[in-house]
Amino acid sequence: MRAAQGQQPQAVIYINNALINSSAFEPIHIPIDNITAIAIQTTKDTKPTFIINIYNPTGNGINWAPLRQYLRYSISVNRYNTLLIVGDFNLHHPLWNRQDYHIHNRSADNLVNIMMENNMSLLLPPETTTYLRSRTTIDLTWGNKTAARSIIKCGIAEKHDHGSDHLPIQIILNLESQQVGNGLLSFYNYEETDWKGLEMKLKKYLP
Repeated sequence: MRAAQGQQPQAVIYINNALINSSAFEPIHIPIDNITAIAIQTTKDTKPTFIINIYNPTGNGINWAPLRQYLRYSISVNRYNTLLIVGDFNLHHPLWNRQDYHIHNRSADNLVNIMMENNMSLLLPPETTTYLRSRTTIDLTWGNKTAARSIIKCGIAEKHDHGSDHLPIQIILNLESQQVGNGLLSFYNYEETDWKGLEMKLKKYLP
């Protein structure tokens, strides 16, 4: 984990060592404040799963450029099979917030562009309330194509709520080797998005 100088870390990853042996995971150092990561070898016949946990203190708290550079030059698709990027992003965007919520953080556009570049899609359904005070979606779960094909469940874990103003998100993946074929869950393909058309529709439907 890493924090700004003089501050406590605000992004952590816990591993249940009763379920996963310490030899099966490896902490990954990412030299960016409030971002932590880990690689987990879940089965012998697949490549490790790479999980990045992000805490963005405010809507403009993180400079996304270092993360873009890290993902571009430090993540090898030949080494990792499943990639998950999760966390409290504190960002509002029409792609995930409810339609009647009109705040749009420009920094969120940078985040979306980074995810598009890495073939990542939203695994948590849009308009899922994660922050109770404003009934908005600011906690997000992104995954690559392997994660999207492997998803069993991604949603609010109501039974695990302990009174926080943020609702916990539970994601369950089948990380065993799979054959690509029919019947797989669909995911958003941002590469095929007509962004100019989307912008026109947003202006039409959102006051």
